[in-house]
Amino acid sequence: MLYAIGEIILVVIGILIALQINNWNEESKNQKEAHKILLQLKHEFETNNELVDGSIAFQRRRLNAIESFKYGFDPTKKISADSLKALVSDLGSDWKYEPIKNIIESVISSGKINLIQNDSVKNAITYWGTAINKYNDLYKSQDELYNKNILPILTENYPLFELDPKHNSNFEANTDAIFNNLKNENSFVLINNEVALLLYWTEESVKVVQEDALSKIDLELNKMDGE
Repeated sequence: MLYAIGEIILVVIGILIALQINNWNEESKNQKEAHKILLQLKHEFETNNELVDGSIAFQRRRLNAIESFKYGFDPTKKISADSLKALVSDLGSDWKYEPIKNIIESVISSGKINLIQNDSVKNAITYWGTAINKYNDLYKSQDELYNKNILPILTENYPLFELDPKHNSNFEANTDAIFNNLKNENSFVLINNEVALLLYWTEESVKVVQEDALSKIDLELNKMDGE
């Protein structure tokens, strides 16, 4: 009887040990997968940091052009033909920030983001998504304003052929029609505000959140590598 009880106890202990080993194996597997995901996220955010820097440079150049354009509405100042050509070119320069988010969207949709045990990393990724959504709204707003208000001013009063080095236009810019017009002046004030807000959000929110996420990912990777 005691022998039978001992055998049962040994079987139970064996089962418990097997379950524990299975749990350890599963945990180790999840840790490896989490480490792999973090490395992929790190690479994606590093690439996005480079992309957002390029977009910021274009936005800043465009904003400078808009601010310089506003001087043309001052009757005491005059913009030269060459300067106007450069400003029109920069005004049309645009680069919407389109972040790479294949890994980010994949780990969220698959639920694998929960393999990352550090909540600060998961929260940073969530905040980044919110910042990108806001960026898209701001970009759309200024883009619509540009196409509705600014582009018609240029197409009606400036020979866009001049921006093409292979062609010359037979027309000249109608600076009086561009600058001696209150509606045009107000349109440039509005687009200035929209682009300035977009640039501010890109620099102070999107880029900052990306760098914060990348920093948290690096810390978690260092912690896992040290274990």
